[in-house]
Amino acid sequence: MDYIKIYNEIGAKDIAEVGAKNVSLCEMYANLSPKGIAVPRGFVVTASAYRHFLHYNELTWPLSLLMKDLDRINYHNLTDIGRQARALILSGRLANDIGMAIIASYESVFNHTGLGVAVRSTAIAEDAPEADFAGLHDSYLNIKGNYALLHAIKQCYASLYSDRAIRYREDKGYDHNKIFLSAGIQEMVPADIDNSFEFTE
Repeated sequence: MDYIKIYNEIGAKDIAEVGAKNVSLCEMYANLSPKGIAVPRGFVVTASAYRHFLHYNELTWPLSLLMKDLDRINYHNLTDIGRQARALILSGRLANDIGMAIIASYESVFNHTGLGVAVRSTAIAEDAPEADFAGLHDSYLNIKGNYALLHAIKQCYASLYSDRAIRYREDKGYDHNKIFLSAGIQEMVPADIDNSFEFTE
């Protein structure tokens, strides 16, 4: 099972594991970097890693029970349900093999430099991996260090159960148990550095 994919390994065939946003970023990296365009490098923690996280921490059933109790008439308990769901996820931990794979990729892709990275959420629908969940889930900027990176990934997982994300899925008829999340880890580019280049065919 692939829990980690480096940008140059990803193509359209991987949309169900990394989501449409990450596929677009990776295709940009693959197509433009050889032409001298400075596209930030990165890697993706796949939807399989999220599914493993749920299984490893035995969270699928408790989350299902919470969603079953959601008031779907006037949503009076939405805030409480969302808070409990996020707490469940944040109480879990990444399995050692996945955590070590993430750290190894972080160190190798960014050459052990400790660069700040963006940790970007991409939600994926099991039955429609190209579905648009833009702006619903959290992303984190300028994350540095192994512990901070692993925690930011868990925070991205928890954002699947923000009040807004829960309500959106309810309104659109998505099954909460069939929405997964991948996390794109991408180099931060300081705004005060001159990244100009000359492009030639």
